[in-house]
Amino acid sequence: MKLTVGNKGQHSDVSLVDEHDNIIGRIYCRGDAEEIARASEKEILTTMFMEKLEAWEAKLIMTDECWKNGLPKLTQELYDEWIALQQERNKLLNR
Repeated sequence: MKLTVGNKGQHSDVSLVDEHDNIIGRIYCRGDAEEIARASEKEILTTMFMEKLEAWEAKLIMTDECWKNGLPKLTQELYDEWIALQQERNKLLNR
């Protein structure tokens, strides 16, 4: 894997790409591309994971079906996503 950095005005993006130049993940941010390029692969992967986790949490909060009886109850789809997120987290922790 390798990191690529691009600039568009005041915004930068960092992409993590595989050996075939397929984009695995991308982070957009404000800031200096050179500073971003110094970030480690693990930092980039961790940030991408945190963004996925945040999206999952938003789905949980926004899904009415989860809140029918007071405390939230996961749907099968949310449960499956949660398990996938846990597996991804464990891979990151073991890097």
